Formats: sequence, structure tokens, C-alpha cells
Amino acid sequence: MRRPRSKRLFTEYQQIKKYSESEISVENINLEGDLRVALIFPNTYNVAMSSLSFSYVWKLLNGLPKVRCERFVVENEFSKFYSLDSFTPLDEFKIWAFPIHFELDLINVFDFLKKRSVAISWEKRSDNDPIILFGGALTYHTPEMLFLVADVLIHGDLEEHLHSLKDVLVPQTRDKLLTHFSKLKGISVPPLNKLETEPLVAGDINTYPPVSPVISSRAQFSNKVLIEIERGCVWNCNFCELGASRKPARFLDLAILKDLLRIHKNVGLIASNVTDYPFLNEVLSVIEKNNVHFSVSSLRINKLRKRFLSVLHSQGQQTFTIAPEAATQRIRDVLKKGIKDDEIDSALFLGREAGFSNVKMYFIYGIQEENEQDLVAIGDLVEKALKVGYKSVIASLNPLIPKKGTAFSTRTIQSLQDLRRKMTLIRKSMPRQAKVKFEPPRKAYLQYILNQADFSTAFEVLRLFERNENCRFSDVLSVFKH
Repeated sequence: MRRPRSKRLFTEYQQIKKYSESEISVENINLEGDLRVALIFPNTYNVAMSSLSFSYVWKLLNGLPKVRCERFVVENEFSKFYSLDSFTPLDEFKIWAFPIHFELDLINVFDFLKKRSVAISWEKRSDNDPIILFGGALTYHTPEMLFLVADVLIHGDLEEHLHSLKDVLVPQTRDKLLTHFSKLKGISVPPLNKLETEPLVAGDINTYPPVSPVISSRAQFSNKVLIEIERGCVWNCNFCELGASRKPARFLDLAILKDLLRIHKNVGLIASNVTDYPFLNEVLSVIEKNNVHFSVSSLRINKLRKRFLSVLHSQGQQTFTIAPEAATQRIRDVLKKGIKDDEIDSALFLGREAGFSNVKMYFIYGIQEENEQDLVAIGDLVEKALKVGYKSVIASLNPLIPKKGTAFSTRTIQSLQDLRRKMTLIRKSMPRQAKVKFEPPRKAYLQYILNQADFSTAFEVLRLFERNENCRFSDVLSVFKH
């Protein structure tokens, strides 16, 4: 395409070009279809490329015969929005598809649509507007808010929709596209009053092995080929939507994974808990034999083994991450975490024996059953980790956010006053050497509102964002309380 003439747009164009030049193609993706679909990640480039689903969905959509799907990212200084793949401006695309994995992604989508002069609500869009399509993790137990914004929602795993989408995603008018979408199972089309509640879930992840077709030096796992080895979760934690909605857990076939590890020498293994993979010892043998450098997304405390941690540490990693969630057995039982005190102790000792000098621990607070002793015990557990010999202990703390589809869905988030009081107690209990990170309670509360608001409240919240250039948290909170 021709370079932009204005200085501001040229700067934006140059930034996208830099992002594109930081990428390495792992697989050749065909961009030859007639129907242009913009896959827009509602966050920055670095966050987008740290998500396997972004590049994987891009690959799947471009596998459809009539589709030309190109990738876009959302950054505050952008206004024109150029494709990462051909630098084509966004306004040349007929369908804008957003992967929505977290509630706060919606705020970015609202701001993005306003910047592009597209109505946030589907009710106010015209035939000249693009089709706004949502997919992603939030479509498994869909918050009502999404039904007020999207023209189309694809619920569940995209792989299960590919066969039916092949005949729908072809060049045709906006009205015809919506009509054809409405005839498909597992797809909602709110403008035509078709609302689905059941997501389609893939029976396995081997038909379309989830591997990133492009990698970037700017991703969290820099220049690593991301491989999803587990989808869903074998556990049943009361607070977690992943374990509640995506059963049974499905694992990548060992033979497929072995082949991938022989091809790619720098990988990131993605799973709800990498240590739940049933053939982990065989995988470690392949990694060692082929000199594969690997990173992992998440570890389960009571499934850690010394060999695994030793291999991980031998590759230069100094920090490993675990999630006790609570420091007392009583609260872990409330959360249904399934972890015992001695298993946490064992994990900390194993990490030190393997050579790790740093550990990061995740905790949840703001649980109605917890008392002051439960909160102070978090600091005691961090102190124990320091006494075991870790040079650095990072404690990351998040308020409990009751969400749709979980066993805690009927609970309410604790008040901001209570959350702040508990933050103070926890902070005072922490040893001075520890690094403590709290998710801001207001941000947690906003996630809760976006997830749990009924249609009436969601409608009012949406109107706030439509009317106000900079919608304040206090405005949203007042609507929700009312």
C-alpha cells in the first residue's frame, strides 16, 4: 500500500511495520481470500503476541477458502489502524472479529469502536458499518453485556465451527451474512434475536494442533513457538471458570508433541497446568535429547517433581511460579483448591533443591469465610519461602471475583471498603524483603460488574460509555448499585 502522507499516520504506520519486522514466520499462511476479516486483539502488540489464540485463530480463519484474515492490535496512539500482515487500513475490512478473553478487554473494545466512529451497541449500527464479531474465553459463559455489543458471537472452540463457517464466510451483503450466521448452531446473532447459551467444545485438540504460526521477539515468551498441550482443566476449583466450563480436559497427542519438539528448538508449553500433562516424563526426555529450550505457562503445586524443575532450571530460569491461592487449609478447602500444607512446603523445598533462587506465589483474598488469621497467614507463608532460601519472593494478590459459570457465581464481590481493609492487613503481615503486588480493587470490581450485570444493568452501563468520553469508575459503580 502507499505510505501515509500525514506525519501522525506515518508514525503509526512505521510502528506497525516495526512490529511486523520483529516477527518470524513458522508456517506459511495463505492470504488470498475475497472476504476480508480483521482479527483485532483488544490490547497492545506485546500482549497480543503473548496469546497463542491470536495467531492460532488467524491461521484457522485463513484456512477457510474465501477468507482473507489479517491481524490488528489496539494501542492508544493509533487512529487509522493498519494490518500487521499487509499494512492495509482497517476500514477496508467487512468483518471486525475480536477475541474477548477478559472482561476488561470490553472496555478497550468500547474505546476502540468510539475512536472508529462505530456505535458500541449493535442497535445503533447501519448497513454501512462492519459486522462486530466476538469469540474467545468469555463466550463459554457469556456475560449479558456481550449480547448488547456484538452483531455475532461464536461460542466455544473455533475448531468446532470451521465446517459450518466455510459456507457462511463468503463475500455477500451484511444482511445476508447475519442471516446465514443465525442458522448455525452455537452462534448468537443478537440483531436477529438469536441468542445461544451452549458453547461448542472440541472433542480433542489433535485435528488442528494448536501451534503458533508466527513468533515475535516482543512476546512474553520471546521468539518461542507456543504449543497448547492441554485445553480445559482436570481440577474443579470453585472460583475458576476454566475448570467449570471446559470439561473434560483434552491433551495434545504425545506423538504430535514429540514431532513438534523435534522441529522447534525454542518453545513455550501452554496449559492450565503443564504438570497435569500425562506424559510429562516422556516429553522431558525428548526435550533433553533434542536440546529444546522451553518455558511453561502454569504449574500445579501438588504435581511438581524434582526432575521437571531441574530440567527447567538447567535452561537458565531462576524463577518458578506456583498458586497456593490461600495460606490456610480452611480457606483452600472453601476454594476447593485440593492442595495441602505439606504439598506447598514440598514444592518450595523442591524448587530450592532444583536451584531456583526466586519464587512467585499467587493468592486470592476477599473471601467471605476468611478471617484475620487467614490473611496474616499469607505473610507467614511468604516468610517461610524466604527462610527456605529464596532470595526473592513475589506475592501477587487478587480479590475473589465471582464469575458466571463457576461454583461461586451467585456470590457477590466484597465491598471496596472491605477489600482495602484486608489489603492493609495482608501488607502489614508481609516480611520487608518480599515484593507484594495487589490488583487494584476498583479494577476487580469493574470486572465483576461487566461479568455479572443483568441485561437491564448492562444496558445502562453501555449507555454510560456511549455518552461519556472518559467514563469514570464511580459512574459505573453508581449504576450497578442502583
